Amino acid sequence: MKEIVLYYDGECPICRQYSTYVELRKHYDIKICNAREYMDAVNNFAQKGYNINQGMILTIDDKIYQGHHVIVKLNEWLTHQSFFDRCMNRLMGIPYFVKVIYPLIKGLRRLILKVIGVDKINLSP
Repeated sequence: MKEIVLYYDGECPICRQYSTYVELRKHYDIKICNAREYMDAVNNFAQKGYNINQGMILTIDDKIYQGHHVIVKLNEWLTHQSFFDRCMNRLMGIPYFVKVIYPLIKGLRRLILKVIGVDKINLSP
């Protein structure tokens, strides 16, 4: 069985909601981690060029995904029981849509963090 781990910013309301959405609908065994509690892993990703402040990080065994690629990959595995889930599945199944919408969500995330007074995750140099 593959080891699948999703790292997200636990202080971000959008990230928290999405990770809850994934947790409730997962079809595979996905470990969901608040990146602020896994700084060794986060700094390891940063050394490889993946900045958690630029988007969620998903690992599948040794392969790393970030940003809109995470949403596309997770969408393939989530169960789609409700009408909302099926609609989201269709939208998230369109790579161009995800590529366009993800930067908007990222911008909204930055704005929300600023408004609620939460700093970005500090990475080791």
